[in-house]
Amino acid sequence: HGSAGVHDLWRGAVQRLVRAAQLLMNAARTPVIGVMTCARPKHEKTPEYLELAVGQKYLQPLLDRGALPFPVPNFGDKTPFDAIMEQIDGLLLTGSLSNVHPERYDGDVGPNSLPLDRHRDACTWGLLDRCLAQGKPIFALCRGFQELNVYTGGSLDQMVHEVPGRIDHRSPTSHVPEIKYGAWQ
Repeated sequence: HGSAGVHDLWRGAVQRLVRAAQLLMNAARTPVIGVMTCARPKHEKTPEYLELAVGQKYLQPLLDRGALPFPVPNFGDKTPFDAIMEQIDGLLLTGSLSNVHPERYDGDVGPNSLPLDRHRDACTWGLLDRCLAQGKPIFALCRGFQELNVYTGGSLDQMVHEVPGRIDHRSPTSHVPEIKYGAWQ
């Protein structure tokens, strides 16, 4: 797909996620979509203090299509899963600079595995357990799709872009916002 084609697919997919959530709740209120966050060390000298992050490129398309994005308070396996599930109507698993920990698919940790986000892994698995059990829609992008793949028993090639016949799936290196972050406008 060209850049415009990918953006059209993304916009259409977000619209389908919002519509699925509306149908599940009979459109009685604005659908609330849980948006996965990453847990990153706030400072290299205090790695135990984490800050949660999610890009606007994931939040804005939901707002533009009538949904309320709910950044998930990601505390790994200590995440308040039941309270979150009471609030959300669907789940968006975002992309990330971090990777799924190879222990989740019997892989090896190497220099190409980094960075890792064990908090996100644990939080995502807890949310997937509950969303699937409750029949809530899930939409996965990039790392999120990798999480869904591994969660369902799949494996990953950590350097898939170097495998002959595979495309380079990583983010574009352009500094033009419409290319780098996607045109959600």
